[in-house]
Amino acid sequence: AAAAFPLRVKNRTIGALNVYAAEAGFFNEEELGLLGDLAADIAFALEVHQRDLERREAEQALRASEERFRELAETIQEVFWILDPAENQVLYVSPAYEKVWNRSRESLYASRQSWVDSIHPDDRDRVLRVVASHNAYDEEYRIIAGGGVRWIRDQGFPVRGPTGAAERIVGVARDITDRKAAEEQLRQVQRMESVGRLAAGIAHDFNNILTVINSVVDLALAEVPEGAPLRNDLITIRDAGSQAAGLTRQLLAFSRRQVLRPEVVSLNSLVTEAETLLRRLLREDITLVTRLAPDLVPVSVDPAQFHQVILNLAVNSRDAMPRGGTLTIETRNLTVSPGHHPAEESLLAGRYAALSVTDTGTGMDQATRQRLFEPFFTTKEAGKGTGLGLATVHGIVKQSGGDIRVESEVGKGTTFTIYLPATELRPAPARARSAPAPARGTECLLVVDDDPGVRSLTARLLDRVGYTVLVAGGGQEALATLDANRGEVQLVIADIVMPGMSGTELARQIRLHHPGTRILLTTGYTEAETLREGLLTGDVQLLNKPYGPEELATRVRELLDAKAPPGSG
Repeated sequence: AAAAFPLRVKNRTIGALNVYAAEAGFFNEEELGLLGDLAADIAFALEVHQRDLERREAEQALRASEERFRELAETIQEVFWILDPAENQVLYVSPAYEKVWNRSRESLYASRQSWVDSIHPDDRDRVLRVVASHNAYDEEYRIIAGGGVRWIRDQGFPVRGPTGAAERIVGVARDITDRKAAEEQLRQVQRMESVGRLAAGIAHDFNNILTVINSVVDLALAEVPEGAPLRNDLITIRDAGSQAAGLTRQLLAFSRRQVLRPEVVSLNSLVTEAETLLRRLLREDITLVTRLAPDLVPVSVDPAQFHQVILNLAVNSRDAMPRGGTLTIETRNLTVSPGHHPAEESLLAGRYAALSVTDTGTGMDQATRQRLFEPFFTTKEAGKGTGLGLATVHGIVKQSGGDIRVESEVGKGTTFTIYLPATELRPAPARARSAPAPARGTECLLVVDDDPGVRSLTARLLDRVGYTVLVAGGGQEALATLDANRGEVQLVIADIVMPGMSGTELARQIRLHHPGTRILLTTGYTEAETLREGLLTGDVQLLNKPYGPEELATRVRELLDAKAPPGSG
């Protein structure tokens, strides 16, 4: 005999209880009823056991999930948070909050006002309006943390219930202060580049005008006798023209479009040479101290320009010490390795000569330091400065391949430090200067300039000292003139910046089709590419505008008399 009883859980059969006997009809009705009850008890026990297993598995999965969440939330740099909008209560905030906000999590759990108070006053109303909307948001704002200001990017996402109301808001906040600083630095560079291009363009056009003004004044002075009333007026014009030429040189230095004539020198020698003049510039209540490293590595710079750098920094320091103080100029060697100090983080690995100028003056706040090298920015009263001094210093240093840093604090003085890459070459021994070459001549010259005033004046200046002068208004006209007078023109004087064909391209064409013809390029400014291309060698030289009659005649004569370079024809 056999009897089978299903094991049912919630109307679902999960098994069977089977009972067997050796005799047919062995089980009576009462026994079958008892076996049915036993099957129900077994099914119930299995259901309870299954529920217990499922509960334990769920608890284990929850603990694992919570552990993963805790590990993630406590190790990431971002701040993870959960907010109950109905109660305006922070339910959770990750440990990174304490590092970013410089406040305890307990203060935030106690009151959300702790977070509200941290928001910069200028950003607070905007941020609170967005958060109170209970909609998704992505906001950047400032907080006051640890006595300083930090930028935060905060993103919130609502978790809505069946009715559509936000039951929770979860979010993540991160410190973006470094990114904001980098963006501001990029904007500053872009502004400086834009102003630099504008300044260079102005300087170029202004130098053309000054070439005419200053040269005509020099010609007039040569004709006006001593004591004549007109002579003093001409001298006044000449002096004003010289000051204007100096201003354009500063603009070109700032925009890094001046021509540098680098030499291998020691910064120690430049400081020593400038020291006598510095003592005249400084007041009696200012003490000058120099500390020069005896083994300073040589650098490649334009000595005249770096004299200007030292003088500008010294004058700036003098003006920052109205009640006197100490001005210290120091040199030292610096080796930058891949794991260098953060103060030199933007310098490439290698050896540097460092020049520091330190004063004990009034110092500067952060806002002033950020604008320090902008052209025409000055903290001096009207009439006491153009705002080009430090912009000029910055331009010369950068164009020389170096870098400049400033450390300053209000009431504690300022230190400017210039870093220049070392060179393996050694400074050349000082040589006696040769007597100037005679400035007259009889050769045939070609003047090429798109500015009619400069072109006419240059031809006139050269005609006065004996040369035969041809003129052209551009590159194509110049080449046609050379073809028509083949072999007669010994030297071409050409402006670099001309429409159609530049002076540098004209120089290449002359070298190709008229080898042996000397070339003197003139410019109100020049780009570094002119030097990098190796164009200014041998039979091609450069003359900066504005130039005067004597400088023009001397440079022409020197180039004509120079020994012809190999392969020039």
